[in-house]
Amino acid sequence: MPSTPRSGEDSAVKTDPLVEIRDLEVRFSTLRGLVNALNGVSLRVGHQEIVGLIGESGSGKTVTGLSILGVLSTPPGITGGEIWFEGDDLLRMSEAHMRRIQGRRITMVSQDPLSSLNPVFTVGEQLEDSINWGTISKNSAGHWATVRILDRHTPNSRRRIQEALRSAASRLASLGMPSPEKLLRNYPHELSGGMRQRVLIAMASMSGPSLLIADEPTTALDVTIQAQILNLLKGLVEDAGLSILYISHDLGVVAQLSDRVAVMYAGQIVEEASVHTIFKEPMHPYTKALVEVTRLKPGEPLTEIPGEVPDMIDLPSGCYFSPRCSEVMPVCAELEPETWEIDAGHKCKCGKVHNRWKE
Repeated sequence: MPSTPRSGEDSAVKTDPLVEIRDLEVRFSTLRGLVNALNGVSLRVGHQEIVGLIGESGSGKTVTGLSILGVLSTPPGITGGEIWFEGDDLLRMSEAHMRRIQGRRITMVSQDPLSSLNPVFTVGEQLEDSINWGTISKNSAGHWATVRILDRHTPNSRRRIQEALRSAASRLASLGMPSPEKLLRNYPHELSGGMRQRVLIAMASMSGPSLLIADEPTTALDVTIQAQILNLLKGLVEDAGLSILYISHDLGVVAQLSDRVAVMYAGQIVEEASVHTIFKEPMHPYTKALVEVTRLKPGEPLTEIPGEVPDMIDLPSGCYFSPRCSEVMPVCAELEPETWEIDAGHKCKCGKVHNRWKE
């Protein structure tokens, strides 16, 4: 994938975000101890904006998306912070109100479509459930599932289901799927990876959501299909007016797709800026190291960040990145840096960058 941003100009910072996360804390209990999955995450997604969330595996990207969707198991789960969506705090909503948002106003596309689609139902049956007739709820085993709330045996429901199928076929056609009416009768295993991913995108967009969370949706696809999926997502923003939180570890993909980028490390946002700024003027040492990989020329040796991501059960004191940082100072291991705003829309969690800490 090319490593150049899709836009040469900084995106305007919107003052009325669709989603605003404030100081989000998430903890999970394990046999080894308490996992500090998210440690004070704050993030905004504006209307009709694509925000890329990047970082290494285990940095908290997916947990952030699941927190917004409201499907994290508890206890302890979310232990602090706020998640505002369209003017309401999701963490203080009733369960009934939240069910009306999950899978409708906020939807999600995962990286593994085969495991996300039900193997015993056709594509058409699963698309039916995504068009205002289904709701996400916990079943008797405590797992999240789609529950059908229409009785297909009543005349009115049968009519509405036929309308749903026509709408589903139209959506699949708009996503570049050949013979959509025939496709509705197929089962997931009969489709290619790219086609399955298009079906998931169709399901996620059928209810007219405001926010689509895309969690590494192109990881298992080849470069050609990957580009097609990215173009489909861009088209949804332009045509359907939704916003996207795009979770990825691939900087090349994020550069092509996003308006703004937030960089995560050890459950924290360490830098946030427009896609142009992140790739042209990265400030945090971790962001610099990530971007450096995209700037390699043919024949140059691969670069790597020394060390490993910290144990989320036993996080280091001070700056979490300090054990791996090429610009580390003694104070970095003692004090946790604050997040400073360098200029409008560009934030960085590093004391040295802001000359707050001296050698």
